[in-house]
Amino acid sequence: MATTNIAIIGAGQLGSRHLQGLKKANVPMNIYVLDASTESLGICEQRYNEIAENKLIGEIVFTTQWDEMPAPIDIAIVATGSKPRCAIIHELVEKHQCRMLILEKFLFPKMSDYDDITNLFQNNKVRAWVNCSRRYFACYQKLRDILVDDGPLTFILEGKNWGLCCNSIHQIDLFAYLSGAKQITFDCSGIDHTLYESKRAGYIEMTGTIKGVADNGSNLQISSFAEFDGVGKLSIKSLHHCVEIFEGLNKMIIDGTEEPMNMSYQSDLTGKYVEDLLSRHSLSLASYEESASLHQQILPHFLHIYNQLKGIDNDLCPIT
Repeated sequence: MATTNIAIIGAGQLGSRHLQGLKKANVPMNIYVLDASTESLGICEQRYNEIAENKLIGEIVFTTQWDEMPAPIDIAIVATGSKPRCAIIHELVEKHQCRMLILEKFLFPKMSDYDDITNLFQNNKVRAWVNCSRRYFACYQKLRDILVDDGPLTFILEGKNWGLCCNSIHQIDLFAYLSGAKQITFDCSGIDHTLYESKRAGYIEMTGTIKGVADNGSNLQISSFAEFDGVGKLSIKSLHHCVEIFEGLNKMIIDGTEEPMNMSYQSDLTGKYVEDLLSRHSLSLASYEESASLHQQILPHFLHIYNQLKGIDNDLCPIT
């Protein structure tokens, strides 16, 4: 098997976990990690060294310079914030001939970026997937088999400060995966009119409730409350089934029976992603096209509220 060049762009918390997972992959590879921060690269290298040696790794490079990245890059994982992501993807595709990408969410903060990258991918025959990772969890794959042909779903999530802006797409993606929904009409009137600083500098967060009605009749309601005394819980009902999920407790109850629920860490998933890409040239994650459509359906609502609260008319909503 030929050696594969794999790049991780962004050496922060998530990038370092991708790197740990990549070190577990059973494929011959060279790994290149790029970040503007030497401090982040140093922490990333420390976390890489925590994982057992993989003799299939030929070269591991930590760098702040694009000109130290190879061409071609066979697979790239883009784990930066959302603002520079569009420019980074152009660099990877146009200058480093990368044709397979795994992208973190929230994909882009500007609506115009979606058409730009869609055209770039189509013109260069690029395939990409978005890392809404619950689709790789065995418990959710089993649940989908139970629910997917059981009529419209009612999907209700409540919890405290779980990141309505940055993480809502995870829940929307899970809803689409379990229900088969493609188009969702959102009602964001329940979002609180307060902006919060995100954990990531330069980005914002919101709290409140998002509701949605899908093209197949399924209903979504997800809430992140600033104040909440209960236990975070996802409730799903179909025609014949009732499911309660407590991710924080690793507990899923299907029709009154508790089922095993093993939540996978990113450091256990990324190696599987790469093995799947090289063996079957596909992933069980949402494709870029599918995920971009869901992003484009919710982003205008966030942007409207952001502009309204800021008293501006901006084309960029700083969520990541």
